[in-house]
Amino acid sequence: MGDYFKLQSLLIRRALSETGFGTRAGFVLLISFFSVSSIYLFYITRYASFIYCLTAVGFLLRLSEIKRNDFLKTIFTRSLYYKTRIAENLLVVLPFTVFLFIYSPFSYSIGLAIFSILFGFVTLPKPIKFTLPTPFYKHPFEFIIGFRNTFFLYPLLYALTFVAVYVDNFNLGIASVLGVFVIVVSFYARPENVYYVWSFSSTPKQFIFTKLITALLLVSVLVLPPALFLLAFNFYSWHYLILFLAIGYLFLGAVIGAKYAAYPHHINIPQAFTLGLCIYFPPLLLVAIPYFLYDANKNLKHVLNDIS
Repeated sequence: MGDYFKLQSLLIRRALSETGFGTRAGFVLLISFFSVSSIYLFYITRYASFIYCLTAVGFLLRLSEIKRNDFLKTIFTRSLYYKTRIAENLLVVLPFTVFLFIYSPFSYSIGLAIFSILFGFVTLPKPIKFTLPTPFYKHPFEFIIGFRNTFFLYPLLYALTFVAVYVDNFNLGIASVLGVFVIVVSFYARPENVYYVWSFSSTPKQFIFTKLITALLLVSVLVLPPALFLLAFNFYSWHYLILFLAIGYLFLGAVIGAKYAAYPHHINIPQAFTLGLCIYFPPLLLVAIPYFLYDANKNLKHVLNDIS
């Protein structure tokens, strides 16, 4: 068990060292970003405790994936397996429980800690294998794979839009629209195989332009239905809706730029930090997007063998 956590610690330190800041500086930046984000979240919304708990549960779900836990069961005895799962879960939710303890009723932090312990005994079932039809044809693999992994979330967000209209809460409707963008951004979290990008017979600029246009068009398929429904009952607030839609589109473009600026690696901490700042200060997107796209264009020349 001790060796397992030493290995996880080594992997984390290695990931931080690859950011270019070094392990210690990267660790400090990570803690600072998490702290500032948490404080800001509790400052701007009264629903921060619920959002915070859901975010923590999202991390616990990742730790409960069946393939991962099948591997752990092969290297640990039954007793050590559950001890490891519980210890991991508690370590993951620890930062969340600290801020919940400071900014929320005591029951939230205690409840999250108890939930993480109980969730140590849970392993997610194997996904049902069936081909789910999508409205995205066959070319943009990010949307096909992403939609099939998250399809159950869209009815919830669309239902949230209906609720927002019913209770006359425009802000709740905006939250449902932005929720669609959050899901779509997750489609671009992992870099695809280098061979897939290399197979494109295009220049870096053409490749990135195609990725951006495809993403902006297809996210519209998912986001415009709730947005138009919300607009139909809140026409007087059309300018606010357009503003948030523009921020969502721009942020998606920034994420795609950051992805290929770091390609074939994952988005690094400096890029993630910049994207985080864009969330809290959207005008920064007007600077971040050209910066990411410039780096992406330069970076992809090594993959697409473009000399122009």
